[in-house]
Amino acid sequence: MNEFNQIVDYKLNTSDFDMLINAVPSGRTDQQLRLEMYNRIHWVESAKSWKSIEKIDEIAKLENNWNGYGAMSFSEEVVCLAKRIVKNLNKQPDIYPTGRGTIQIQYELDNRSYIEFEIFENEIKSLEIPFGEYSEAKMRTIKAENYEDVNITIEKFYEQYSAERREIIQSNKTVSTDDSIRRWENNIGAFQRSFRSFGGQRRFAYG
Repeated sequence: MNEFNQIVDYKLNTSDFDMLINAVPSGRTDQQLRLEMYNRIHWVESAKSWKSIEKIDEIAKLENNWNGYGAMSFSEEVVCLAKRIVKNLNKQPDIYPTGRGTIQIQYELDNRSYIEFEIFENEIKSLEIPFGEYSEAKMRTIKAENYEDVNITIEKFYEQYSAERREIIQSNKTVSTDDSIRRWENNIGAFQRSFRSFGGQRRFAYG
């Protein structure tokens, strides 16, 4: 029962479900309340993942040349791997097809920190850009059998690049606005060359 309580506490502390715990039902013991909260959280999480599953099913129906530019259709292996990944996620992503038969999931924070995962048949390629700093982009390849690492990576991304973290980093920087703009322009060109050599192609829309 101790382990169960820890699981519930973790889910309550790491999920955005304030609306579930605003009111404490009267006459409930602590354990009954925990069980009720766990069931509600599980239902909300399942509902969110099913929305992602439906989006993947829509993508799976696309045929060759679906974008009018020779885009590939999507193999069963890619679709199944994408579904396994989103079912395992604590935070559901934006989901898009790419023209080369892969499925991309992505997250972007208000501070321009960005992470994406491109799902192939046998591997997942990730791209992480902290605070819009393309020169600090990180790329990684995850084997399909290690798909649970995607969720771990996303949790670390949110923890590391939260708004509070950005404020700390900004307070330690003395770069002028003009220097920042010039660095931003230079970073874009460097990043595009680097990402092309990695084999990535960011395509975010159906059409």
